[in-house]
Amino acid sequence: MLEIFRKIFNKKQSVNLSELKTIFDKFKRILSGNNTILELISQLEDKLSGEYIFDINYLKQTIAQISEEIY
Repeated sequence: MLEIFRKIFNKKQSVNLSELKTIFDKFKRILSGNNTILELISQLEDKLSGEYIFDINYLKQTIAQISEEIY
């Protein structure tokens, strides 16, 4: 991504717009995954408040979802 910005500011080279779009799409996927992870962590924190009953399977499933998003 840094290389794209260098090309933009260095007028000697042209920027490939499809390359920029690809990088931007990847960045949006990272942000979306981050939001999903934050939501899952928030749900875990809610469960720890003591108002909910949950089991080890819930924890394993949530950790698996977080791991998928990180990957």
